[in-house]
Amino acid sequence: DGDGEDDDVSEGNKGSKAKTLQELVEEVEDEEEEDATPIASPIDQIDEVLFFSQVLEQFKTRQPAQAATLLDAALGPDQKACLQAVLASVPIRMSLRVQAQEKAGQEARAAALAAGSPSAASTLMGAGPSAVSALMGAPGVE
Repeated sequence: DGDGEDDDVSEGNKGSKAKTLQELVEEVEDEEEEDATPIASPIDQIDEVLFFSQVLEQFKTRQPAQAATLLDAALGPDQKACLQAVLASVPIRMSLRVQAQEKAGQEARAAALAAGSPSAASTLMGAGPSAVSALMGAPGVE
């Protein structure tokens, strides 16, 4: 009409939409804060590099010709160098993992002793990192 009334109504609608959108954003942010709570999962205990190394070694052992062919065809010189660097880090990562397992075992024994449970502490003393690895079935799993 040109009298400006329709313009005011549409701007009013925009304001209510913006408010609704702002409310939605706040709700999503609140949900994200709730989701920030760390959740432990069995897969969190797997070292990806150790797992990859084990799978690659098994592939090379079971099908050496195919593994060599695929790696040569799929990887360029820079990628091969990167793969070698990653695989070279495996012994260090395994050593760090063993140290972390030993520290966790010591902390568990200390907590059991602090809780006044000598039987639990003596049980934990017998379960070292090698026993844990054997029970879990893979060196890359805690």
